[in-house]
Amino acid sequence: MDEVDGMAGNEDRGGVAELIQLIKTTRIPIICICNDRNHQKIRSLANYCFDLRFYKPRLEQVKGAMMSIAFKEGLKIPPPAMQKIIEGANNDIRQILNHICMWSAGNKAVTFEQAVEEADKAKKDMHLGIFDIPRLLFSNSEETRRYTYADYSDLFFQDYQMSPLFVHENYVNSQPARAQRNSYKTLATLSNAADSICYGDYVNREIQMQNWSLLPTQAHFSAIMPAFYMRGGLSGMVQFPQVLGQTSKKNRCDGQLRDLLNHMILHVSTDKRQLGMEYLPLLKRRLVQPLVDKESEGVSEVIETMNCYDLQRDDWDTVIELSTFSHRPNPASDINTKTK
Repeated sequence: MDEVDGMAGNEDRGGVAELIQLIKTTRIPIICICNDRNHQKIRSLANYCFDLRFYKPRLEQVKGAMMSIAFKEGLKIPPPAMQKIIEGANNDIRQILNHICMWSAGNKAVTFEQAVEEADKAKKDMHLGIFDIPRLLFSNSEETRRYTYADYSDLFFQDYQMSPLFVHENYVNSQPARAQRNSYKTLATLSNAADSICYGDYVNREIQMQNWSLLPTQAHFSAIMPAFYMRGGLSGMVQFPQVLGQTSKKNRCDGQLRDLLNHMILHVSTDKRQLGMEYLPLLKRRLVQPLVDKESEGVSEVIETMNCYDLQRDDWDTVIELSTFSHRPNPASDINTKTK
């Protein structure tokens, strides 16, 4: 079963579940092949499979195999030329064989200069996962040290919306080689990278106003310059941007606050901002304190307050959630369980 991570849409609805049922009952081994191991559907399928992962072969491994094939076919390709062909195809064995077959159709000898020229023409474009982009941006390997400004810009444009967020989340986890493990130099480098990210944020604000011509400028400030300052290698895993989770939480709270205002609109003269900052702290005290002090006898007082503002039972939970902060105690925790 090839491309099992491509089971999606109406045509393949329920395909993964059916495949899992087939695996449970079959007596014939089933080999499932996928590209995206972290796909949500593959996670459920992986529980019923032996997880065998294959990684892209190293340049030295591919080079040895290709030189052996070239010798058997009577092709004269010097090792440096073969290395350039492999780098141009990004270690893709099938594409390397196709190129060698095509270039040697008229001439059995390929010079180094020809290999460099043809490899640049036939260079393979690769789509990287979003978690690979920050690792390459901050890497100080032999491969990335040969990257040009255009190469770093291409990394940014692999996903120009998510790349700045991943850079912002992970740049502090990189070990800058230019700092040479000096604490003062490390702080100065972090400061320069942070300044560049801030400039990129200003540019992004202009881009949100449909000024798309500024995208290369954002690439410079949001990815290329932070990578220039912090290049050295990430320590640990690439972290997912926490700002996305906070944005989701903010949107959820905004929706709750809007619903609360719609219920209270006939009894208050305020907007959503004032409701959250001025009304809710006082309203929380009226809805919680009688239950803490009087327990079950304070229920009628709380219900009377809720009726005054046309609040529902779910609104009581919303008021408590929106007016309680992580660094302050939650007074609702003092309410007796029986009273709740």
